[in-house]
Amino acid sequence: MHAKLLLVVVLLLPACTTTDAVRIDESKRYAPSESVEILSEPPQEPYEVISMLESRGSVGQSLPDLLKSMRERARAMGADAIIPTQERSEHQEPGFIYNALIGGYQSLPGGRVPILRGYAIIYERNKERRASAFTSRMISGGVAANSLPVALGGYGGELWVGHSRFRAVAEIYSLQIPNVFLRDGFQDGEIDLAYRLTGNYFPTGQLEGFYATTGFEYAINSVGYESTTARGEWESLFVSVGVGHLLSLNRYLHVDARLALNARLTGENEVDVGRIVFKPDTVAPAGFLGLGFNF
Repeated sequence: MHAKLLLVVVLLLPACTTTDAVRIDESKRYAPSESVEILSEPPQEPYEVISMLESRGSVGQSLPDLLKSMRERARAMGADAIIPTQERSEHQEPGFIYNALIGGYQSLPGGRVPILRGYAIIYERNKERRASAFTSRMISGGVAANSLPVALGGYGGELWVGHSRFRAVAEIYSLQIPNVFLRDGFQDGEIDLAYRLTGNYFPTGQLEGFYATTGFEYAINSVGYESTTARGEWESLFVSVGVGHLLSLNRYLHVDARLALNARLTGENEVDVGRIVFKPDTVAPAGFLGLGFNF
């Protein structure tokens, strides 16, 4: 059941294009900019280089994909423009890699992996204003609705507060499990109510981009069986680990996507549904995909 749900969530996650950044001066931090230009040469007006950037895609990805990733990374750092300086590629041999999130191996295609290097700049006229805005936003927060439970006949949302590299998230959701994901005659499964408390770590130093997440989830579950009106109910406590990506659309809106794997700490191993015994999974996926509002 949960393996199929996990596959659905995996397919919703974006393709892998990452941008690494090295700040020129770690002591200088700026609030995210509204937009970032792509320049072919240094501008005429005064500016300062704030970071060196390298974007790396996967086999078959194009230059526009790398430019989008580089631009978004620069925007999160408060840059006004990026200036690409080198485009190259590396050969990747086909092979296999173990993916802990799906509990098995997945193939890696062979081919050329595109790489783009450049640097991010900020105009002198914007430095003071953006540095001041960063200081005033040292503690920020937001709310977001989760579209995945809604697609499964439920609801979901989160409330979070964060500072620098860290974010604390409180989430609540409920959903119906489609019968196709159940087995052995069980049906009408539900996560009646679930609470998640997690902490997120953003390597970028700002509350944007890729992050790692870990925490706990408490869930109340129920399931029925095809030949009886009886329902089995049980409670579970999970420890959760995963990864996510927070994309800022503008100053007020963001998209949050993450995939986590829950491992059960406590809960029933067997649940009676009438005279039939249901065995809850010890490992389950958890996903989030939603539009949020910053405050």
